[in-house]
Amino acid sequence: MRQVYLKSVATLALWLTTLGACLLAQSGIVSGKVVDGTDNLPLPGANVFLKNNVSIGTVTDIDGSFLISGVPAGERAAIF
Repeated sequence: MRQVYLKSVATLALWLTTLGACLLAQSGIVSGKVVDGTDNLPLPGANVFLKNNVSIGTVTDIDGSFLISGVPAGERAAIF
């Protein structure tokens, strides 16, 4: 009886771990650099948002770089 219980607990733990990994794989990262179109200088402090969801965004750093994590699957374009 105890072996059946331990086997059930181990199976449940493995299933929950697998489920958690699958749920975490549903989002991604968008990163890049925003530069001036005229002289190619970085633009610090620029607001960057996802094209289809402007509630998800960030601000560029001093080098014009940005990173948006937790991007839903399928959304990959950024606007500024």
